[in-house]
Amino acid sequence: MGGVESVITIDQDFFSGRYSRKVKRRATQLNVNTQLTSRQIDRVVKAAKENGKHGTRNPTLILMAYRHGLRVNELINLKWIHIDLEAGNVLVSRLKNGQKTIQPLTKQEVDYLMEIEQRYPDSEYVFLSERKTPLSISVVHKMVKQAGEQAGLPSTVQPYLLQPANCFNVGSTKPH
Repeated sequence: MGGVESVITIDQDFFSGRYSRKVKRRATQLNVNTQLTSRQIDRVVKAAKENGKHGTRNPTLILMAYRHGLRVNELINLKWIHIDLEAGNVLVSRLKNGQKTIQPLTKQEVDYLMEIEQRYPDSEYVFLSERKTPLSISVVHKMVKQAGEQAGLPSTVQPYLLQPANCFNVGSTKPH
């Protein structure tokens, strides 16, 4: 066809030198604290319960992230149709790997969830903002970070740190 093909070349030394340091730095930051202990989780939950006007929503969200290995997107998309309070279980639909499991809820989770349901009886979603809309990812990150700070944990607590400690977590335990 007689046309000239465009070829893009990458200077490997420039590329690897410029970007590999950033990746390595992130990896070491993540590896500093890859899992919270059950005592640390208890402290974070207690701090979340004592914080502000969301004293039921926040600890419930943290407990469910920890006990069921839920990612932030799975938490904010959790609906009441996925929860059976009478039977004491939750249907967990994984966003990655697409595996669905029915997992038992603890009495503490059931009590917290019943309180949330009474507060917002007409809601489709479990975890709501003040405007009665599903929480955003950034709100969850801020809430978990703030609870970790109030619990006196030495490093910044992020939602992915709640996942690996869970025995129900199906699939990968690496940070997302």
